[in-house]
Amino acid sequence: MVFKYRKALTAVVAAVFIFGSVKANVLPIDPDGADVINIPETAPLAEVWNEAGIPLVINEVMASNRSSIRDPQGEYDDWIELYNAGAEPINVAGMYLTDNPDNPTKWMLPGATIRAGGYLLIWADEDVGDYGLHANFKLNADGEQVALFAADGATLIDFLEFGAQTSDVSFGRFPDADANSRFLINPTPGARNDGAYLGEVEAPQFSHKRGFYDRAFMLTLATETEGAAIYYTLDGSVPHEIFARITTGTAYTGPIFINKTTCLRARAVKPGWKDSEVKTITYVLNANAEVKSMPLISLVADEHRTFYEPEGVMAIVGGSYGSDGTWVSSGPSSYNNPMQRGMAYERPVSFEWIVPEDNSGFQIDCGIRVHGSNYMRPRYRRQNGYWTGSGKFAFRLYFRSGYGPSWLEYPLFPFEVERFKSIVIRGGHNDRVNPFIKDELIRRLHKDMGQVASGGTMANLFINGEYKGYFNPCEHIKDAFCQEWFGSDQPWDVMTMNGIRDGDAVSWNALLDYARGNDLSDDTHYQYVAERLDVAAFIDYLILELWAANWDWPHNNWSAAAEHSDEGIWRFFIWDAEGTFRSSDINKSGFTDFPSAERGLNRANTPIAWLYRALKANETFRRRFGDRLNKHFYDGGAMTEANIRRRFEELRDQMRGVIPNMDTYILNGWTPGRHDAFLQICAAEG
Repeated sequence: MVFKYRKALTAVVAAVFIFGSVKANVLPIDPDGADVINIPETAPLAEVWNEAGIPLVINEVMASNRSSIRDPQGEYDDWIELYNAGAEPINVAGMYLTDNPDNPTKWMLPGATIRAGGYLLIWADEDVGDYGLHANFKLNADGEQVALFAADGATLIDFLEFGAQTSDVSFGRFPDADANSRFLINPTPGARNDGAYLGEVEAPQFSHKRGFYDRAFMLTLATETEGAAIYYTLDGSVPHEIFARITTGTAYTGPIFINKTTCLRARAVKPGWKDSEVKTITYVLNANAEVKSMPLISLVADEHRTFYEPEGVMAIVGGSYGSDGTWVSSGPSSYNNPMQRGMAYERPVSFEWIVPEDNSGFQIDCGIRVHGSNYMRPRYRRQNGYWTGSGKFAFRLYFRSGYGPSWLEYPLFPFEVERFKSIVIRGGHNDRVNPFIKDELIRRLHKDMGQVASGGTMANLFINGEYKGYFNPCEHIKDAFCQEWFGSDQPWDVMTMNGIRDGDAVSWNALLDYARGNDLSDDTHYQYVAERLDVAAFIDYLILELWAANWDWPHNNWSAAAEHSDEGIWRFFIWDAEGTFRSSDINKSGFTDFPSAERGLNRANTPIAWLYRALKANETFRRRFGDRLNKHFYDGGAMTEANIRRRFEELRDQMRGVIPNMDTYILNGWTPGRHDAFLQICAAEG
């Protein structure tokens, strides 16, 4: 018998072995080096249990709980089950559970007694303050290690290593406390494991890689699992799901003729075995030069459950649009999903990235939501075919273990960071058509100033094989974004104009309260703020927004973040800088009269203006502002005409296939015309 370890955590203390194929992750105990663990090889582990003298095992885990079992707070969190395989009750108080064996004392179990033959459930959700047993770590459905240590913090009681997991499917010993562990047919937290799969079917393989093709071809599918059948769909739905006794998809019996753009999803199945993962692949046939001019994003999912009516993220049922363009309900049976936020309005989707030159790229399963401001969401309209105007939806993609890998690891954007928890596929709501590049251009200039900014690129978008237009995928400013860019392993607080996005507002409010409540012309008070706000980064942020004359700022469209620690320093990030570069604003000042008298930084009632006015009272700040202007507008700086031209032209060239005649006013009108006017405005401000 061959098996492997699998990990589970936080919901119950338990150690579990994972049953799987020879490709699975293996136990750290592998004497013969064959990359599989045979029953005789478990003897050393059994000796560890005997030495510890504690007959506790990690009996069952769920590392991807998307919709299976709720914790006491009503949330779908991952869990670990501990089982007492002994004949006497065991008090686990003082024992340790960890997802990092190098840190054996990561989480101490509180006082709890497991009766003989009994179970203990632990939620792995980091919510240690909640009612119930909640560990201070989460499980990783991509696979990891979990270990149970005795109260001395050194003696190993049980250990579990597991590979990639499937949502709502638990893994554990079968029968209870047995050496063999497998995927279980039904999750049974706190109860006897009552059924297990014989194994997991290998996923289908395709004879042709995803990408662009100029002629039709015959596609063949295969699986390495003997006796398994393959089911496939061509409409985005999940194959081999059962609804009302009807199995979705078509049984594969021979080669499939691909003669048009096709999104194919396939799954291999075998009685008594766990179904394979669903594989998704897009073939784009006879694409025109416009579609081939940029990388392609292919989003594939069930039309009615993920995208459109009745359950999808873009579902709009009933209602009407008022004179101001906003949707108005027509009664209890009408609803508008794009207006909603949160996990309840996130759906599963397949995301493919295809580079036309060589068909390279990737596919990953993730979650999708509609993206948009409070202004835009009620103005979205359902639209078939090519999207225009208010029918051009924007999206967020979330990489979670409940769908697939918990990170997207790929150099998606031409910058240093190559690992992402979420991205935004921007539609350009105030800059939809031409030039379309305003926001991306300004964010790249922010990077050139030496600051961290959301990186992005350009791509064409397909949904279930239908072309929707060109978009601007970019990094989402969240805690994970900050951790990656700043090399931090701490949580982050992220604030926007709408409030808290991640973490809390304690240090944010403290910064604002101090700046507004003290005279910062006093260097002592100024230094206090400067230790909590990156002043140079704040000045660069202001310079860029003011130079571009953003009429939709500072009351709107801003993000700020700081590490949630004693060393945390607040920084601002450019976001949605589309309301910029209007010819009528080229001589206006964002300090006093732009976009209107009451909204200039010297009068606006918004955090950015509060901070600016408080800091402006200090001579050091004013001098430093001048130094940053000199740095960026002269001697090859980020805001010189040469650098702005370089950034503009690289984006124009990237989009030449979809916008052949891009508006160049930014380059030939605004940049030369704004330079002296803006510096004079800054001089007048002091």
